[in-house]
Amino acid sequence: MKKVVLVLLLAVFSVLAFSEIIGYLTKDGKVLENYYLEDKRFEIEYMNRMNSLQQSGQQYDKMKEPYYMLSTIKDILNYKIFEYYAKENGYTIDMEKINQQVDDLTAQYLSNPQTKEQIIEYFGSEEKLKDYLREAISTGEYYKYIDSIIGNVSEKEVDDYIKNNFEDIKLRNEKVLTKHILVTDEATANKILNEIKNGQISFEDAAKKYSIDTQSAKDGGKIDWVAKNQVVPEYFDAAFEANVGEIVGPVKSDYGYHIIKVEGKKVYNSINDVENDLITQ
Repeated sequence: MKKVVLVLLLAVFSVLAFSEIIGYLTKDGKVLENYYLEDKRFEIEYMNRMNSLQQSGQQYDKMKEPYYMLSTIKDILNYKIFEYYAKENGYTIDMEKINQQVDDLTAQYLSNPQTKEQIIEYFGSEEKLKDYLREAISTGEYYKYIDSIIGNVSEKEVDDYIKNNFEDIKLRNEKVLTKHILVTDEATANKILNEIKNGQISFEDAAKKYSIDTQSAKDGGKIDWVAKNQVVPEYFDAAFEANVGEIVGPVKSDYGYHIIKVEGKKVYNSINDVENDLITQ
């Protein structure tokens, strides 16, 4: 139940994009002052995530770059939502204690002369490093507070919220699991599609042989679970309208022509579908 409430809490808010600041947190169409994401903050978090991706042995997929960036922005602004919600409910954190933790961590990170210069260059300044640490520690405190109170939300309140916001929840959370083959022109796409349908080659082997999306091609064209706002609409709509196991295409997008194999779908037809899926995420 806690997981469902937390996911639904985040859905109340939205993001507005601007030129010099990546985005603002908004509620009911109004910009919330002091709840914004600066370019440098995004850059640091994004670099951290990409470094973690490489260290875990995963390869960077250029086609998924918009998803990586959007996911980073969304997560940072979700932290802002925790802060806003906690403050609106009268919760305050001990900033003196947090500042002491920040000073201790900063001294620890900068104690090695060999890495100090690299760290300062990475964050821009010692103060920027402290700002980053302060926000990270504060976010943890706000999250603990929210986790402590959402257990008191009744099942009826959750059901009522889902019922009143069902279409928006569907838009944000319905997903498809696909494989794809991407080529530059429609004629080539049709040729490959015919080869697959005639049994001359498997979809996975065709992806490895023909797809210009070289990262997914290595894995037979496999794409992770994606929601409507994470990929180009032409791709999602074609995949979502198809049946699991079906191969559709060619589908034109800004990237080229896709042949899509649908391997899974998350469809919400009822309140129970939403609750069951969000609990298991």
